[in-house]
Amino acid sequence: MIKNFFNKKSVVVCFIFYILITFFIFASSLTNGKESGEQSAFVWSIISSVFNIKGDYEFFIRKALGHFSSFFVLAIFATVVYYRVAELSFKNRRNLYFVVITLLAGALTAVIAEVFQLPIFVSGRSASAVDMLIDFSGYFLGFLVANFIRFIIYRKGKDLPVV
Repeated sequence: MIKNFFNKKSVVVCFIFYILITFFIFASSLTNGKESGEQSAFVWSIISSVFNIKGDYEFFIRKALGHFSSFFVLAIFATVVYYRVAELSFKNRRNLYFVVITLLAGALTAVIAEVFQLPIFVSGRSASAVDMLIDFSGYFLGFLVANFIRFIIYRKGKDLPVV
């Protein structure tokens, strides 16, 4: 059952989640500074009460959960989708194209998400190179985890899935 994860139906489902998460990231980037701060404070109040954490860690919530984890999850779905794209589009050197396309998509998404935070698009926010690095770090780790899982499923020495 798990070896069929890269079948056409699973790839379509992953594509839908990939698009939804990308829209979520962009929509979050387009919220104004006040609203974004209120959302972060709300999430922090829930987490701090559930885990009985004292102190103000809203910055951590914003960066770790808001940036890093959303891009981590995005990368897992992107890995499945772009592996399929590379499989269908490139017969030679498909693994190289798969890695390049997948990582460029993550970097481009991180850049666009930060550009949306420029004052010309939304008030009370600003673009940050640090946020782009956090975003891409989450994406890169998600990419590594997804490929490690793919490697474990299909074992070294066997062909990785052809969808």
